[in-house]
Amino acid sequence: MPAETVEIRQGILLVDGVSLEENYVPQEYREGIDFPPQATPQGHYFVLEESRNGPADSRTWGAVPRGIYHWPGQLDLLAAGTPAAHP
Repeated sequence: MPAETVEIRQGILLVDGVSLEENYVPQEYREGIDFPPQATPQGHYFVLEESRNGPADSRTWGAVPRGIYHWPGQLDLLAAGTPAAHP
């Protein structure tokens, strides 16, 4: 979310220093993954793909500006800022 700091430490996602439980991310997608703390600017979102060893997320292309975005089969970010799973 905007104005939060995101990092990955030993495969664990931390937002503002607090670890998040992500039961939907298989262990093999987390192993050996580290990402230094990154502040998310106001009006932007930090988007992570489920496969943490893949390159298609904000670790590669940076925070996404608020708006409507679509990644087929994955996620829509709505203008209101609410993530919604895409069918």
